[in-house]
Amino acid sequence: MAGTQVDAGPVRTGRGAMTVAGVLTLVALLAFGFVGYLLMVSPLQQQRTQNNLFDRIRGELAQATAPIGGAIAPGTPVAVLSIGSIGLEAVVVEGTSAADLLAGPGHRRDTPLPGQAGVSLLYGRAGTFGAPFRRVPDLVPGATVGVVTGQGEFTYRVEGVRRDGDPLPAPLPAGGGRLTLVTTDATRMLTAADTVFVDAVLVGDSQPAPAGRPGLVPAYERALQPDPTAGFPLVLWLQALALAAGGLTWARHRWGRGEAWVVGTPIVLACGWQVYEAAVRLLPNLL
Repeated sequence: MAGTQVDAGPVRTGRGAMTVAGVLTLVALLAFGFVGYLLMVSPLQQQRTQNNLFDRIRGELAQATAPIGGAIAPGTPVAVLSIGSIGLEAVVVEGTSAADLLAGPGHRRDTPLPGQAGVSLLYGRAGTFGAPFRRVPDLVPGATVGVVTGQGEFTYRVEGVRRDGDPLPAPLPAGGGRLTLVTTDATRMLTAADTVFVDAVLVGDSQPAPAGRPGLVPAYERALQPDPTAGFPLVLWLQALALAAGGLTWARHRWGRGEAWVVGTPIVLACGWQVYEAAVRLLPNLL
């Protein structure tokens, strides 16, 4: 009938409710997916990385080309760590940022390499990506720690376990070496007070440390620190994920459900993976 107006309010409201519901569903899926990534996928990812690192460092040790000092790029394998009493054998990489520790234990860059004179710090995760240092706080005085580097094989003897605020170990004698394993309490992992230090003294002679080591490291390479450089990539990948999800919705209406899922699902999963990898770098590096 002429002049009759149709009220579109309920239609618009319904579409708006569907959009909000879709956004909330996507957020929930991302959250559950992130938990699944941390608990189930990250250990497999770390194991694959460790296998590749083992292959690399074996060849470098055999050819006497493993780095022993100077400027070493983060992520470079520098040592093999073995602690029989807790069933740990892992390749140690250079660097202790949250990104570096995705690969395994990391060597703090402003300290000597294991086997060299001075105090060498090794960081390791206690909850995700294989949790290589989960059982490190269980070490007892007298336990042995083995390390292989480009300068040879070294044995350390555990002196004790301490936390932030506990007394520091006695100063080293001239030419002495100490290895300090740094992780967190796997049941808490939230504050600096939960940082755990295991000190082990070098048995035998130390090796010289070549010059050229950095004197300081950024704050995000210290214990229980997130990596703020991951914020920008996270925003970009979230935008890419939103575009991919929107494109998948458009393709369902344009092509049909089956075709859209075949084409769009791999793209959405790839963007989601990148979101998770950036997000985990914003968590404390020892987690």
